[in-house]
Amino acid sequence: MERILKLFEQWCKANNWVIERKATSATFPEKITQRYPMATKSDYLKFMNYFEKCLSDNMQSWFLCEHEYNKESTETEFGWNDMELMGLAATVDDEEEHESIKSWWDKYIPILFSTRDGYSHFSMSLQENSFGQIVEGYEPMFEDVLVVADSLSEFLEKIMNKEIVF
Repeated sequence: MERILKLFEQWCKANNWVIERKATSATFPEKITQRYPMATKSDYLKFMNYFEKCLSDNMQSWFLCEHEYNKESTETEFGWNDMELMGLAATVDDEEEHESIKSWWDKYIPILFSTRDGYSHFSMSLQENSFGQIVEGYEPMFEDVLVVADSLSEFLEKIMNKEIVF
């Protein structure tokens, strides 16, 4: 994983991404580890230990790093769970759909948001049978996803090879 992170850092610099290296060890906040205990075993924690900040050149797509997982939603900034909150807001009168959305997000931790072509997310599966897979979802049904990579390493490689563009 360390090798791919170094390659990704070089690629980000060459492609004018806004990146900042992490100076101290990252941790998921308690609210994240309570909801997503398996996140601490994922390669994404290694990513967060490497990057303090990682935004695309157009500033319309960004990886969620330690700072983002500590943020709550406001009118001017995205919170780490904004895609889930948007979905829940749309189902306020449908308790079954509401529970279905919450259940889905309990199994997938968001790792990247984009506003380039509407709202979209890339999230990592924390389920036993698909642990580490990266999925992509778009508004209005964020939970209607496609698997785009079997691992974080593969996901980063696909970004560098321009197989995934956001």
